[in-house]
Amino acid sequence: QRIVCSDFFNESDRRFSAGARDGERYDFVVGNPPWGDTTTENTAAPDWARQNEWPVANKDFGTLFLAKSMTLTKPDGLVCLLQSAPALLYNREPRAVAVREKIFLDSGEVVSVTNLAAVKPFKGVKAPACIIAMRNTPPSGQPFLYECPKRLRTGAGETRITIERHDIHRLYPSDVSNEPWIWSTLMWGSSRDRTLIRRLRAYTSLEQLKQEGIVKTREGVNRGNRQKYQPALVGRHWYSASDFPAGDGLYLDAVTLPVNKDACTHTRDSVDLGAFQAPQLLLKSSWLQSKERFQGRLVRTDGSSDGVICSQSYVSLHTTPEHEWLLHAACLLYNSAVATYFLLLTSGRFACDRSEPLTTELRSVPLPSTPDPNVRGEDALNALPASPEVDAAAYTLLKLNEAETILIEDLVRYTLPDYKGVPTKARGRYATIRAVRGAEGPIEPDLTAYADV
Repeated sequence: QRIVCSDFFNESDRRFSAGARDGERYDFVVGNPPWGDTTTENTAAPDWARQNEWPVANKDFGTLFLAKSMTLTKPDGLVCLLQSAPALLYNREPRAVAVREKIFLDSGEVVSVTNLAAVKPFKGVKAPACIIAMRNTPPSGQPFLYECPKRLRTGAGETRITIERHDIHRLYPSDVSNEPWIWSTLMWGSSRDRTLIRRLRAYTSLEQLKQEGIVKTREGVNRGNRQKYQPALVGRHWYSASDFPAGDGLYLDAVTLPVNKDACTHTRDSVDLGAFQAPQLLLKSSWLQSKERFQGRLVRTDGSSDGVICSQSYVSLHTTPEHEWLLHAACLLYNSAVATYFLLLTSGRFACDRSEPLTTELRSVPLPSTPDPNVRGEDALNALPASPEVDAAAYTLLKLNEAETILIEDLVRYTLPDYKGVPTKARGRYATIRAVRGAEGPIEPDLTAYADV
C-alpha cells in the first residue's frame, strides 16, 4: 500500500533491486510501463540493459520492464504487463528480433499473449498494445495462449469486446522464430490461413528477385530537405498523384504524364535511377480504402528506355526484357485479392497499425517461378482493377484451389473492410435475410452461398 517514486531500473533502490538479497521477492508484478523511442532518456534503463546483456531496439526500453520484472519475482511468480504490440510482436529489425527471441525462448514460461491491436482501447495512443503474462520458471517449450479480441458492434450503437473461440490459438515459443508473421496471420485468420500462407511463402517474390539481381527496385524520389542536386531527373516523365488514373486497364502511359523540371532531392536520396527504366512496374505503397486493394500499373512508353520517375508514394521496379513477364505477373497479383490477403496476414504494420506495409513486406507478395501459358495475361491486364478477371488470373498463376480462394475472398470482402473500411458500409454488417427475388421465388444470397459451400 505504498506509492513509490523511483526509477524502476535503479539497482540501488532495494525495493526494485534484482540482487541476491533483494530479488525474487514478489509473487506478482502487474503494470502498464511506458514505451516509445524516447523512453530511454533520464533513466538507468540503458545501464541496466548493458549490465544484464539485454538488447534495446529503436531506443525503446518498454520490453526491459518485462525483463527486469522477471528478476524480481519468486520462483513460479507471475508477471503480467501491457506492452507495445509492434515492439514485442511485429518489429523485424534484427535487434527487435533478438529481444523477442530472448523473451519467448530464454526468459521464462510464456503463459499468454493478448493482442489488442484490433481493439485499440486507448485513445490518443498511436502504437497498438498487447498484454503478455509470464511465469518465472525455466522455459519448457510448451504452447501458450494467443488471444485476439475483436470489437462487437451491436444494433443499439453499443460496442463490446469479445474473444471468440476462433480468436484463441495455441502457439509454441519456437513458432515465434520460425514464423515471425504468425501474429498477423492468426490475428485475422485461422489455422487454414496459416497453412495457405506457408504455401504462398514457398513461391518466389520481388524481394527475392531483387536479392538475386533479376529485378531492380527502389522507392520513389524523396524531395525532403532538397539539398541534393540530381540533374538526371530533369526531363523525365513524372508521376506523383495520390492514386492511379482510371481507365487503360492496368497500364500507365508515360507520354501522358508531365515532364519533371525539379532536380532537387533529399540529401540521402539515392542517385541510382536504374529502377526507373523500361520495362517498368509502379506499385502504390499503401492499401486504398476506396479500392479495397493494393495497386500496380505497368508503364507504357513510346519506345524509349526511359521509364517514369515517381514520388515516395510509389515503388518502382525494372527488369530486363527477358524477364518482363515477371512484371506482368506481379501487376496481376498486386491488383488482385491475393496481395491484399497475403499482406494483411504477414505485414505487422498493415495488420494492426497502418495501411502502408514496409517496402520489404510489400515486395514479399508471392509470384510464379515460370510463365503460365494458361493465363491470358493481356486480357486480364486490360480489365478493370479489382475485377473478377484479375482475381481469376492471379488464382491460376498460383494454382489455388476453390477452398483457398474462398479463404482469400472472405478475408478481403468481409473481414478487412470491417476493420479498415467505413464501418457503416462494411458488408459483414448487412442483414443476412434480404429476400432477393430470383426466377424461382425469394432467395437469400448470403445464406444460399453459405449453404452451397
